[in-house]
Amino acid sequence: MQTPKYEISHYAQDREELEHKGQALGLRVIHTPGHTPDSIAIYDEAERWLYVGDTCYQRAATMPWGEKQVVPIVLPLQGNWRDFITSLHALHDFVTHTEASLNDASAAMQIRLAAGHTTSARPAADFLQTVIAFCQRIVAGTVDEALILGDLDLPGGSLGDVTFARWTGDEEEDLALLAPEQFKEDF
Repeated sequence: MQTPKYEISHYAQDREELEHKGQALGLRVIHTPGHTPDSIAIYDEAERWLYVGDTCYQRAATMPWGEKQVVPIVLPLQGNWRDFITSLHALHDFVTHTEASLNDASAAMQIRLAAGHTTSARPAADFLQTVIAFCQRIVAGTVDEALILGDLDLPGGSLGDVTFARWTGDEEEDLALLAPEQFKEDF
């Protein structure tokens, strides 16, 4: 299939509500650099879903077709540790402030999170707080770490000649993270 050709007519700003031909779509863009410099999340106000793409997701899940997937959150070479942490906090703050404005503490009012790989329908505030705490534990050196040397092919592509660190949390956290070892300099 050939890539369609198009011209970008508008770059969405952080927290901008999307429109199409003057019609509000009920979708809000949240800039979330870190995984990549251009990462975004989309919040669906009517459905109360936060779509975070590859920003964060749980380590293991059974897919609807029965396949069990076990994958770490990946910060590729073009990612940035500090931006990633800042974006996690920004998403958590957005969710908690938005939920507080709903004036209803019922579970039906919670914002649910959907991610690009293994996570769907998790309460967003709780999950984001778990990821933030996991990253704080990584920085503190209390998460199991393994180094993965370059020239290794993983699902999604090759690591090239860069050494990556993989941190694996406990079963309760159900999180793992893979990032270039050099990102540890930002701790």
